[in-house]
Parts: sequence; C-alpha cells; structure tokens
Amino acid sequence: MFNRKKQLLQWEDIRKKGKWRFFLVYGVLLMMPIYLGVNLLYNAVTGTEERLRVEIINAIIFGIIYSGLMWWLMERRYQKQKTERH
Repeated sequence: MFNRKKQLLQWEDIRKKGKWRFFLVYGVLLMMPIYLGVNLLYNAVTGTEERLRVEIINAIIFGIIYSGLMWWLMERRYQKQKTERH
C-alpha cells in the first residue's frame, strides 16, 4: 500500500526542483542505463548487433518519453489529491 500523504509530499519536493531536472535525473540518468542494459542483453541473446551510438540515442529518446509520461501521471495524481484535500 502507498502512503498517499508521504507520496504527495515527495512529489511536491520533486516538482519544486523543476520539470527539466526530473527529465534529466529520472529519464536520462536513471532509465538510460536500464534501457541500455536490457537492450544490450537482448542483442547478445538474439545475436543481433546494433551500434552503441544508435542504442544510446534510443535510450535518451526512451528516457525523455518515459519521464514525460511519468511527470504527466504524477502531476495528475498530485492535482487530484490536492483538490480532494480541500
């Protein structure tokens, strides 16, 4: 179970730091290594070869899309909880 109040406070702290910092930290720096690791493992298992440069570009694009979606979802949840509190 999630502690809604704690989650709301955490999101307030994150959003104070700004959207672009969130995109950089959660989208590029956090998701990029995960995406690259999974993708490189998949390529090793299937025997396909992709250029590392292409994989990095794909990882950055995926990270930006992921963080944009997460920002939108969390912001919706935050606004909903905020209006329910008042």
